[in-house]
Amino acid sequence: MRVVFDLTPLATGSRFRGIGTYTMDLARALAAEVGDDVELLFLVGFDGKYDIWPATHSLELDEVVAACGGNQVTPYQRYYFQKRGAMKRFLKGREFDIYHAPDPKGTPTFKHAKTIITAHDLIPTVMGWPYRVMPMWWSIMYNKRRYLPHTHVISISQWTTNDLNKYCGLPFERATVVHHGVDHQRFSPEKRTEPETPYFFYVGGFDKRKQVPELIRAFGQIAGDIREELWIAGKPDSAQKRELHKAILECGFAERVKLLGFVDEDDLPILYADATAHVLPTLYEGFGLTALEAMASGCPVVTLRATCVPEVCGDAAQYAEVGDWTSFSQAMRRLALEPEHLAQVRQQGLERASTFTWPRSARDTLATYRKVMAA
Repeated sequence: MRVVFDLTPLATGSRFRGIGTYTMDLARALAAEVGDDVELLFLVGFDGKYDIWPATHSLELDEVVAACGGNQVTPYQRYYFQKRGAMKRFLKGREFDIYHAPDPKGTPTFKHAKTIITAHDLIPTVMGWPYRVMPMWWSIMYNKRRYLPHTHVISISQWTTNDLNKYCGLPFERATVVHHGVDHQRFSPEKRTEPETPYFFYVGGFDKRKQVPELIRAFGQIAGDIREELWIAGKPDSAQKRELHKAILECGFAERVKLLGFVDEDDLPILYADATAHVLPTLYEGFGLTALEAMASGCPVVTLRATCVPEVCGDAAQYAEVGDWTSFSQAMRRLALEPEHLAQVRQQGLERASTFTWPRSARDTLATYRKVMAA
C-alpha cells in the first residue's frame, strides 16, 4: 500500500496554527511507526511546483517549510485553487493507493486512488456570523461538497464527527476518530521555573467564540482576593485589541492584565508550566489542543463544558457551564488559594495528557489506511 501524505498545508498560514502542528507532528510519528505493508511518501511544494519525499527524508521543520515556500506564505484561496489544479496534475500520473490531506479544503479526488481528508471543525457552519456571511443552506451545501466526495474522513474528535453527520449527512461508518497527540518532551512539568509573579495564562485567538474580553472581566471579579495576574498571548487584530483594552479598563485591575503578543515556540512550554492554570473559556473547539498542551505541562485547565473540550480533558479540568462566569472565576480563585487542590488537579491533568501521544495517533491513522484499503 502506497500512501501520499500531504505536507503542503505548511505553505500557507496554517503553518502557524493548529493544522500546521497536526500536519508536522503526525507526519513525524507516521514515519516512525510505519510498517512494512505501507510505503509512506510525503508531498511537498508550493505555487504549482511539487516534489515527493520518501518516509526516510528529514522532517526537520525548517527543511519542510523551505520546501513549502520558505518565508513566502501562499494565500489560502490560491493554495486551494492550486490543489485542484497543479497538484492534482502532478499526482495524477503517479502510482499510489491513498492520498491523505491534513487540510480538507480544496482537496481533489482521483480515479485511480482513494482519498482521506482530516476534518478539524465546522465552526463557520455551527457558529454563524461572523464566521460565515452566507446562509445556513449554502454552508451545508459547501460542506457536503468538501467532505462527501472523499473515500473516508479522519475526524480529530467525536464532536466533529457528530457535526459532520448532523450538518453534512456523512455516515458515521465513513469517519474515524483519531485524536491529536502532544509532544511530551516539549510540553513537560520539568520546564517549570517557579516564577516570581503567579499568573493565569491564556493563549490562542481572539475571535468571538474565544470570549477573551469576558475572561478579563471574570478575572476582575476575583483579582482582589489573589496574587495572580492574567497573561494573554496571541495576536489580536486592531478591532479585537480595542475590545481587549475596553475589558481591561472595565475589570478594575488593568495593571495586572498583561498582553504578551506573539509568543515564541521556545517560550510557550515554560509559560504553560509556570502558570497557575490555563484559562480557556471557548464556546467551540474542534479539539482544544492548548488544553492538552497545558495538562502535559502540569498546568491545570479552567474551561467551559462545551463542545469537544470535555472529550479531551475528561475529569481532569475545572469546568463551568456556558455563561456562568461566577463559577468560572471561582474555579480560578480556588486554584490560586488552595495549594492541595492545585496539586491534585495538576496531577489529574498529567495523567490525562499521558494518554494522548503522537505515536498513538500515528498507529490509529495507519490502522485507518488499512481499513480503507480493505473496504
